[in-house]
Amino acid sequence: MTYNFNAEKMTKIIKDLSHFRRYVGEEDEVKAIRYCKDLYDEIDVDLKEEPFECVRGWVGWIQQAIFAFVSGMIGLMIYLLLTHPWMNLIIILVLVGIAGAITPGLMGTGGLKMIGNKYTSKNLIGTIPPKNEAKPKQYIIISGHHDSKSQVFSTVFRALSYILMAIGAVFLLLSTLIASILDIIGSTPRWLQIFGLVFAIISLCGTIPLSLNFTGNKSPGALDNASSIAVIYEVARFIKEQGGLENTELVVAIFGAEEVAMWGARAFCKAHKEDYPPEDAVNINIDMVGYKDAPVEIMQHYGLPVKKPVSEFMSALAFKVAEEQNVKLKGYWMPMGASTDGFVLRDNGYDGCEFNVIEAAMNTHQSTDDINKWDASMGVDNCRVIMGMIDKLSVHGIHQK
Repeated sequence: MTYNFNAEKMTKIIKDLSHFRRYVGEEDEVKAIRYCKDLYDEIDVDLKEEPFECVRGWVGWIQQAIFAFVSGMIGLMIYLLLTHPWMNLIIILVLVGIAGAITPGLMGTGGLKMIGNKYTSKNLIGTIPPKNEAKPKQYIIISGHHDSKSQVFSTVFRALSYILMAIGAVFLLLSTLIASILDIIGSTPRWLQIFGLVFAIISLCGTIPLSLNFTGNKSPGALDNASSIAVIYEVARFIKEQGGLENTELVVAIFGAEEVAMWGARAFCKAHKEDYPPEDAVNINIDMVGYKDAPVEIMQHYGLPVKKPVSEFMSALAFKVAEEQNVKLKGYWMPMGASTDGFVLRDNGYDGCEFNVIEAAMNTHQSTDDINKWDASMGVDNCRVIMGMIDKLSVHGIHQK
């Protein structure tokens, strides 16, 4: 099937939203929400405003304080490794105890993520009913976020910092543990001390930048994530003009506060999990698409050291549709250091996929994330693949797997 999407309209949407600096709690975020709601009024899709409370501290001073503390502990471990290796056993026990105490506070939106001033953001949720209301209902949730933020370092630099921190920490802990035991029963070999020192420095190359990664409101957020608003709008417009999908209700979910612990996606799942049961729904999440000089991309795997599939079913469907539409589609692996609203929905039982362009991460959260990085033809290709997937899911059912 041939799909027609308006590249100029998508470009205009991204230009318009790029004028707003959309960090949670700021005046421009409110303007962006109003813009999105008015945008969908043009195609007669009523986006309901669903407010929720959120906290910004987690992506700011709390994370920075944690990484600064970890950097200090690594420095202390280096000193003890070279002078009194056995004392690192005490440091390791202290770190394990602290990690055990704070880890529950890192999950969801509780614990440490509740520290700081509270702000109100909003999700925008709309639906396009199916043509055939008589058949059992299934749902396709197409989602993206409207907020943006800026940071000292780009997403790709941050992800690399997490990887360096993790790899360095594993081998540092292993070497210091062995060195501590050897120091107690005899003496620590010099080579083992040097080994630990090397990996301590590697870990510090991750923790120090993360402790200095201050958050602000300077990014235009063209790719992250005005691009998703444009793509979702065009897909919704096309479906609306066709009178809806055959057997499926389309749920348009524009989340707030993705940049501060995915609060909007969590609020959506809490409010709508019974309305759109995971066993009867799939999610297509869009975050950073349409990057110049890059193909359409889908996150196929994530995690380190264990490489996990995002969704084998949805990924296979995306590649099948891309081949039919003659669109180049590339899969990639995100080891660690970044998360999206799609992860929240999958944690809540929804099957789903992620359309992101990994190359765009070099500019996200930066002042360079502007309209000049957008390629309208790639935006159209994203729409074609996503619409093709939606059509197949609607006709054959989301349970075809």
